[in-house]
Amino acid sequence: MALTRKEILKSLLPSLNKMFGIEYGVKPDITYHARRTDENPKIWKVVEVHTLYDEVKETKELATDLKRNRAEALVKLLRGNQKHGS
Repeated sequence: MALTRKEILKSLLPSLNKMFGIEYGVKPDITYHARRTDENPKIWKVVEVHTLYDEVKETKELATDLKRNRAEALVKLLRGNQKHGS
């Protein structure tokens, strides 16, 4: 019985992903942080950080021009939603 092209590719995919640094089926950890802006330390922003194996893969800025208490409240809300959704 001969192997089809699809079966060969399916068996090679995990090896290729690992070789190029992409773990098959591994999702990055997502964390939320309140940070000060560089321009004005009194203005805060909320960022979403994606990490994979303790290496930052992506950072998204979700909200800017916030006061500290608003930024921390938004982070608390996002973290709570994340725990509830898991």
